[in-house]
Amino acid sequence: MRFRRYLADQYRKGFPVEGKKSPRPTPIISIYFLGYRLEHATASIIKVSRTYRDGVTGEELSEREEFIETLTHDSIVIQIPYLGPARRNATERLLAIFDQHRKVEDGHLLEVDEQEYPEEYRQVMRLLNGAVSEPEIRKTMEVEDEIQVEFEDIERRIAAKDRTIEENAKALEEKAKALEEKAKALEEKAKALEEKAKALEEKAKALEEKDQAIEEKDQALEESARVIAEKERELAEKDRLIAELRGLK
Repeated sequence: MRFRRYLADQYRKGFPVEGKKSPRPTPIISIYFLGYRLEHATASIIKVSRTYRDGVTGEELSEREEFIETLTHDSIVIQIPYLGPARRNATERLLAIFDQHRKVEDGHLLEVDEQEYPEEYRQVMRLLNGAVSEPEIRKTMEVEDEIQVEFEDIERRIAAKDRTIEENAKALEEKAKALEEKAKALEEKAKALEEKAKALEEKAKALEEKDQAIEEKDQALEESARVIAEKERELAEKDRLIAELRGLK
């Protein structure tokens, strides 16, 4: 965000132009020195260049327009951690001044031998050397170190909280899954119990029907026994009458 704010300030302020009373918008090339590595790119110097293209045909346009130039910009991103002992071109030779392998003392200073660099680069080195010699700049670097330590501590705490939240979310997800499985098991058990209850009900009904059939058979047998007993009495009475008739003779 601070890079965006700084860039916005430069666009807003403009730059003084000879012969003009007020600052004029001037094309900007933004150069970013990063003390950390980007996520994917491993190049020490990354150039981001614009191109003008016809939006219909895709053809590249060679002419530059002031309106576009003052509202868009090219960029150069320098990844300081990737600046090593190799010096493949003039830019890398100049940027070797920032090679972090030369750190001394508390990490704020770099040990640089002017004689190792071409004369045209030495003015840059002297300007940088003069800057770090200023007490106010040294104090600013120390304050930045303190802020960086606090910032890293905050990042660690945020990361720890994020991990805790992620772990809690995972645990809750597992619990929810376990509850869902238990609910499913209970549902299956309830269904099985319902089927068993239905089977028992059908068995009870079948037993009831059997009991009713047995009762009806018992009643039929009882009626048959009554009829037989009645017939036996009738036969006995007939036998008695026959015996009496025989006695009269």
